[in-house]
Amino acid sequence: MSIDEINEFFHNEEKDFFKYKNNTMLKRAVERNLEIIGQAINRTILQIQQYFHCVILIEYIPIIF
Repeated sequence: MSIDEINEFFHNEEKDFFKYKNNTMLKRAVERNLEIIGQAINRTILQIQQYFHCVILIEYIPIIF
């Protein structure tokens, strides 16, 4: 799963934001896995909406680094 993969990126390293911020390859890998998680959530929401014939409203909260 993507969340496990993100966790594995930091398996033998301390979770230091500044090291993360300066490591372009790591940032892109984490961001890609977050995109996969977001896509899965969107698919799940659409399936729930179709099954229950309803609309689920989720407010967009931007994450700024």
